[in-house]
Amino acid sequence: MKNLRGRVRLIAHFILFLSFPLCSRIESKINPVNDPFQNLFYWLLLTAPKQTTPYYDSDCDTLPVNILVNSVQTGDGTIRKFKFQTDSNGLKYKLTLSSDYPNCGAELLIYNCKRPNLYATNSSVFCNVGSYSAYFAGGTQTCAIPNFGNQDILLSITTKTPSFPSQPCQSIQLEILP
Repeated sequence: MKNLRGRVRLIAHFILFLSFPLCSRIESKINPVNDPFQNLFYWLLLTAPKQTTPYYDSDCDTLPVNILVNSVQTGDGTIRKFKFQTDSNGLKYKLTLSSDYPNCGAELLIYNCKRPNLYATNSSVFCNVGSYSAYFAGGTQTCAIPNFGNQDILLSITTKTPSFPSQPCQSIQLEILP
């Protein structure tokens, strides 16, 4: 399979390389100065490896630990971020939403401060009701993320989301549990 991919890639590069003289001829009629290394330059430019930087939230470095165990935090229409240092058991939290959810905006994002940030997902979060991304409307759900043990993590809550920018939930409360 790898050999086939390599051959396909080689053929694609060869076809791409052969197509540049056609472009050069068209361009040479417009611009009479023709550089013989132009095709090589374009080929190197297109096939050079691209370096992408994975996302890392700079608040991991600048935000102090600002949430304590058993302290209730509420959403106020803005994005509020909290930094917390977990113990070996990971993170355990309680999320309470008003009964107008899901017809309003509410969002909780949790991710660690390692590079790149690793976000919590439905498969890594265990909740007593609902799930990490499908909250329990009009009640409280308790969730745990055991694989976020001994780490700095960021929690972001907001009552306005892209799908409900003008209709925030009446209340969203987040509490870190021991």
